[in-house]
Amino acid sequence: NSAFLSQFNNLTYGPWLKTNKTNDLFKDKVIIHRSFKNQHNNFPWQDIVNNNDCVFVGFDTNHVEWKEFQYKDNVQYVRFDNFLDYCSALNSCKFYVGNLTGPTAFAQSMGIPRFLELASPSINTYLHDEEKFENFFYICDYEHNSGYPNVQTTKKSKINGIDRFINL
Repeated sequence: NSAFLSQFNNLTYGPWLKTNKTNDLFKDKVIIHRSFKNQHNNFPWQDIVNNNDCVFVGFDTNHVEWKEFQYKDNVQYVRFDNFLDYCSALNSCKFYVGNLTGPTAFAQSMGIPRFLELASPSINTYLHDEEKFENFFYICDYEHNSGYPNVQTTKKSKINGIDRFINL
């Protein structure tokens, strides 16, 4: 019913997850988290890693995602045991870079300035009302394939103003 749906028209998209806890190790750092899924070849990982003070974070004791990261030799790996410690790192960093992962959802919910590598059939849902998110940047490069017949090929980006946070 339209009366029910109309209550959602003026939702705010600001931070809703907060912590006062900080971690000095991440002060002025760019936090990176990247999973194996939802990757594409048109994301400026090399520029990000070479031009910024970056730390790759994860929860995996085997560091599998970091080991597969092409620029791992240029970034330190930090493993977290719990999400409170991870959120304290986010609360301390200057910027977050990643793809569609759980850690990215935390950065989004905390309102951390962020740059996302989007390459998934769910990107159209993720980019819904994108203009309402502050300090949200992305490069989207999703090629339609027969596995998702209702999803369009999507190539677009939003990087205007990112230079306030990181060097590319």
